[in-house]
Amino acid sequence: MSLVARRAGISSLAELSVQASRRVRELQNASYDEELDPRDVVLLALISVLAERCEGGGVRS
Repeated sequence: MSLVARRAGISSLAELSVQASRRVRELQNASYDEELDPRDVVLLALISVLAERCEGGGVRS
């Protein structure tokens, strides 16, 4: 996803993608004893990174 975002020139999406990919690994490690769909892990990672940005005032209206 980050490669597509970079090619499209959407730097904020590329940055989000890099952060989410790191979060995916954390979530996979934390959920080793549960069966999670890989798509769910990716969505959860994206949502958690976006939520942190919102809490930190990183989202502009």
